[in-house]
Amino acid sequence: MSALCQLCAPAAIHRALTCILISLAMSGQALRAQEATGDMQARAWAYSCATCHGVAASPVTGIPSLAGIPAKRLVEMMQTYASANRPGVLMSQIARGYDEATVWRIGNWYESLVPDDAKNPPHSETQP
Repeated sequence: MSALCQLCAPAAIHRALTCILISLAMSGQALRAQEATGDMQARAWAYSCATCHGVAASPVTGIPSLAGIPAKRLVEMMQTYASANRPGVLMSQIARGYDEATVWRIGNWYESLVPDDAKNPPHSETQP
């Protein structure tokens, strides 16, 4: 190895180790950010539901909010819609578009939300 390479090698190793450490630190920050905000993919899917069902309170009169509803209950309702055992033209079509694992992730995200009870009636058995 030449004298110049011997001088550069420690600096190159130092740069590589610095990059590795920065990458590890950033991945840790990303993981903590995901833990703080929950399942970001589920949140993105749930936002399509939020058009009618809202996030904390329902923006559409007569359509209940899903905030705070147990994930198991949401999954059961979606399965009932998908099997056409529950009336609902739009919800039956939507329910058929998701697999069970996806619905569980959406349900877990909605379950983690605190409903705005002042604006939102409790979710009943007769509501979707």
